Amino acid sequence: AMSYVAMKRTDGAVVIAMSCSHVFPSVFQAAHERRWPLTVAFDNDSTGDIGWKRCQETHQLLYPNDAPPIRVIPTAKDWNEDLCATARRSHGRHL
Repeated sequence: AMSYVAMKRTDGAVVIAMSCSHVFPSVFQAAHERRWPLTVAFDNDSTGDIGWKRCQETHQLLYPNDAPPIRVIPTAKDWNEDLCATARRSHGRHL
């Protein structure tokens, strides 16, 4: 979550770190009650794909009339790797 925030503009967003492949129903409920758009940032791997599918299914089951969640995917395996790659390119050295 910290790497995602470091890379993406999140003004006004609530960012929550959770397990790598699960969104708790309470997160869907909070987004629904507050009419917040929901963006998830699972890893770019098979576990992230499974988590995304589960997220979509759970959201559809609980709040079928709400806007569906959006998935953002890192270029590398995860947001930490993306952040490190960005830092290396911008500084011209390895971190």
